[in-house]
Amino acid sequence: MTNVSWKSVLICLVACLFCSYQFMLQGSTSVMLPELQHSLNLDLPQVGWVTSAFLYTYLIFQIPGGVVADRFSGRWTLFVCCLLLASACFWFSRAGSFTEATMARGFMGIATAPGIVVCMSLVACWFPKRWFPALSGLVESMALLGGALGPVALPLLMEVYGWRDAMGLVAIMGVVLSLLLVSIVRSRAAEGEPENKPEVTYRWSLLFRDYRFWCYCLYGFGCFVLISTFAGLWGIPFLTVRFPESPQLARGSISLIFIGLAIGAPLLGGLVTLFGHCQRFMLASVVLQMLVVGAIIYCDCSIQGMCLLCFFAGMSCGGYMLVFSMLRDLAPAGMTGITLAFGNGFMLLGAPVLQPMIGRCLEWLHDGSAGQVSTACYRTSFFLIVACQALALLCILASMFRVDRFDKRSPAA
Repeated sequence: MTNVSWKSVLICLVACLFCSYQFMLQGSTSVMLPELQHSLNLDLPQVGWVTSAFLYTYLIFQIPGGVVADRFSGRWTLFVCCLLLASACFWFSRAGSFTEATMARGFMGIATAPGIVVCMSLVACWFPKRWFPALSGLVESMALLGGALGPVALPLLMEVYGWRDAMGLVAIMGVVLSLLLVSIVRSRAAEGEPENKPEVTYRWSLLFRDYRFWCYCLYGFGCFVLISTFAGLWGIPFLTVRFPESPQLARGSISLIFIGLAIGAPLLGGLVTLFGHCQRFMLASVVLQMLVVGAIIYCDCSIQGMCLLCFFAGMSCGGYMLVFSMLRDLAPAGMTGITLAFGNGFMLLGAPVLQPMIGRCLEWLHDGSAGQVSTACYRTSFFLIVACQALALLCILASMFRVDRFDKRSPAA
């Protein structure tokens, strides 16, 4: 396919709405913590389990989700997943106990597991190959916009209807979105080409023996720890301790990481689309990220300077999205979905692995009698983040020992 039509744009745009809906629900519990505690009689650890159930099942089901993306039509996959997600959202809105709420959140994670991979596959189907880096960045930006919409829209709905009816309305939105998906999304790029995908034999050895596959997966893991570990949990308490006189700005600076990422991911992808040399941009991205994150953690500055650093940290983090381009190029025939799912799974490992490791380090370094955790304790513990970024740097350097096939793209790709 060499021509791009409005049909292509509309199909992929509507498909990406599923990612926006997913990210809105993924972070929805963060805006209703007091209501959940009171309504379900939960303590703080139980609230943590309810919140994290989504992420754990989403991570565990990445590989099965990749298989679904490879074997079934993207149109019907998104339709079924969206209906299941809306059903889980309604179940959560009527949950009467800790167990029921946790199960509903876990079911949400299962329902969304194929989503990002299916959207990437649709982009690959409907647009030229050379556009994939830029468009994969736009897919991520659409998802992040959904995550940003949740903290704004959900409190407004909760103020009028309460948290249960607000989530019920969000479930209805999911049903409407599922009908939109099945009406508009198509999984073929040419008339007469079947939507159903033929059976394929997975050539695991061909994928796993290519050391670049592991290099790119570990690169994605190392780059994404800024989002999964720092912005996702430990950044706010760290910056609140550093700037006790400006707690609101300290919390707001973490939002600037996501804003920077929403701009940086498609921008970096666009540069690769224009100039090629994907690995070189990945190398530049991780080097810049290490410099900026190092300044955030270890350098003293004003709160205004910290906000600026956080924004640039988000922009420099966009290199992880290029992993999807490299993995797509490495994937054996018929294994694109599961290869992308592996990469996505590696990126998500930072939350369940590094978040508790940093917590343990803080517990070990902190003298409980000294009050709140000190800046020095955070800086020492955040060495784990820097080490993961260094791992990403080593992996991209190792991958450059062989020629990058993506850089050899043909004009007809």
